Amino acid sequence: MRHPSKFFALLGPVLAALAAAVLLVACGGGGDDNGGNGGGGSNNPPPVTAEVPASASASVDGFVGYLKALVVAAADLLEPV
Repeated sequence: MRHPSKFFALLGPVLAALAAAVLLVACGGGGDDNGGNGGGGSNNPPPVTAEVPASASASVDGFVGYLKALVVAAADLLEPV
């Protein structure tokens, strides 16, 4: 009985790694350009916890509005910084 060559011995792990890479690449995208997951589009603004809007530094009313939105946001569900 012949032993498989090194090529065939390494073929299984290489194919498994290649299949895993293909699955990760195939499942990595698919978000729509109009916001979708995470906001940022014209229909879905980003969550208030994601970034400070420019209006918050432009005026006192903008800053107060940002603070009000930040208070009602579900920030306790996010990871601590």
